[in-house]
Amino acid sequence: MLKIHPEILVMAALAAILLPEVVLPATDSSHLIPIWAKNTYVFQTYLAKDSITIEMMDNNIAILTGRVSDSPHQILAQETVEGLPGVIRVDNNLEVNGGNPDAISDSGIGRNVRTMLMFHKYSNDIKAVVSVRKGAVRIRGVASKEAYKGLSTQYILNIKGVNAVDIYMVFVTNSALPTCSVKEIIDDASITAIARVALQLNRSNNTTVTKIETNNGIVTISGVALCEGAKTMIDTLIGTMKGVKSIENNMVIEDRVSLIKRGLHNMPGDELTSVKESFGSTP
Repeated sequence: MLKIHPEILVMAALAAILLPEVVLPATDSSHLIPIWAKNTYVFQTYLAKDSITIEMMDNNIAILTGRVSDSPHQILAQETVEGLPGVIRVDNNLEVNGGNPDAISDSGIGRNVRTMLMFHKYSNDIKAVVSVRKGAVRIRGVASKEAYKGLSTQYILNIKGVNAVDIYMVFVTNSALPTCSVKEIIDDASITAIARVALQLNRSNNTTVTKIETNNGIVTISGVALCEGAKTMIDTLIGTMKGVKSIENNMVIEDRVSLIKRGLHNMPGDELTSVKESFGSTP
C-alpha cells in the first residue's frame, strides 16, 4: 500500500489555499468571433475594402484596429462586432482615411446621406450621385419606379444637418440595374448594426433611449420615446432598412420629467421642446 507522508498532505492543502483558482471554459469560442465578424453581411459588403483587424482579449473584449474609408464605417464595424455572441465590449481604435469630418459639415452630411442610401432596402435599385451645399442635399441618378416610391424625401431630411432635399431620378427597368435581381441574405448581427447606425445618423435619435435586437430578420425595439411621433418615426426608419422583415416596437411613451427622474435622459429643456414640436404634441 502506498504510504503518504503527513507533510505532503499539508503542502497540498496550503497550495490549494494560496494558488489562484484557474477556470477553464468548457466551450471557449472567442477565437471564432473575428471569423464570424468577417463573414457577416456588413463586413462582406460595406467594409470589404477596409483594412480591419479584430483581436480578442482573454476577457472577451474585442480590439478593432486598422483603417476605414468613411467615419460611418468606423461605427458600423463596432456595432456589428458588439452584436456577436460572447462579445462583452468593443474597443474601437479604427482610423478614418482623411480624418473624421464634422457630422453637420457638408462633407459629413454627404457621407451620412450616402450611408443611409446604402442601408435602404432598395439600394440595389438606385444608382445616384449625392452633393451637399450648406446643408442642402441634391441627389441625381437612376432608379426603378418601386425604389423611387420607397425613397422618400423625409428619409433624407431626417439625417442630422440636412435642411433641404432635392431628388431627381430617371426611371429605368430592372434589366438596367443588374444587381437588383440578386437576392441578398442578411444576418441578424448585420441588421442590428445597420439599424443602430441609422438611428445614430438620424436627427431625432436624442429623443429616445432604445435597445435593438434581431431574430431571423424580426427587429425588436425597446426603450422610451418622448412622444408617439418619435416612436412612429423609428418604425418608419427601421422598416426601410435592408433585411428587416418586421418590427416589434415595445417602446413606451414618457415625458421629460419622468425620464430625468429615472436618470434616462439629460437633454436640455430647449432642445427637448424643439424636438417635441417637430413631432407634434406629447401625451
